[in-house]
Amino acid sequence: MILDYNRGHDADLIRQKNAVVSGDPYTQYKISQSGMPPPSNNSVKSPVKPPGPHQVFDVSLEFVMEHNNNDPIPRLLRECVEYIRKYCLDVDGIFRRSSNASLVKSVKAQYNSGGSVNFQVCGDPHLPAVLIKTFLRDLTEPILTYEFYSTIQGLHSLPWETRLGEARELISVRLPDPNYTVLKYVMTLLIEVSAHSSQNRMTDVNLGIVFGPNLLWSRYATITSFAEVAQITAFAQLLISNFDDIFVK
Repeated sequence: MILDYNRGHDADLIRQKNAVVSGDPYTQYKISQSGMPPPSNNSVKSPVKPPGPHQVFDVSLEFVMEHNNNDPIPRLLRECVEYIRKYCLDVDGIFRRSSNASLVKSVKAQYNSGGSVNFQVCGDPHLPAVLIKTFLRDLTEPILTYEFYSTIQGLHSLPWETRLGEARELISVRLPDPNYTVLKYVMTLLIEVSAHSSQNRMTDVNLGIVFGPNLLWSRYATITSFAEVAQITAFAQLLISNFDDIFVK
């Protein structure tokens, strides 16, 4: 089943996100930005490589926006979203299926160097969706911020109206404006994708499962439990299904 596949797949993504890989300079950079302690491996001596001026992966949203020519939406996201809207809304399993790893790596390098990508030439309709998830997952702090992690984990225990009100407060009042703008832009696309679920089989529930782990993860280098993953995916579904009640500014 799609749901069973995605639960395992996105739990693996969470583990990958939280794993401290001491020899990876990008991981070291992300750790230094997040406030997490550095790896304990004493053999790691090399300095963290600073990001280039066009880099959009493995950097903070703040860094991306500082180098985005005053556009409130990162160029990468805008190009991917526009392509999906035009060509991919009916693609089966959009946002669930993966792309060739070598192709993704090559396209990431192009964007990190300031280049653009012709998705039609690439020939993979899933590539722009993969890039959107990868961009969000590779941010040095999740788009929903570390601050919201414990609050979101506790929302499931609240009555429905209270839960909806808390979500509205988090998103439309407390979330920083750049984060709000980018998150709203992505959620608008997911609503359109869900509206085509009879063709692409990606309902609000399925989109929440595949997208949740890319929106929020723990600050700490620990393996996230399935229960925690479930709360994150449920919150992502809540954002999609109740968009008009939550995104109010």
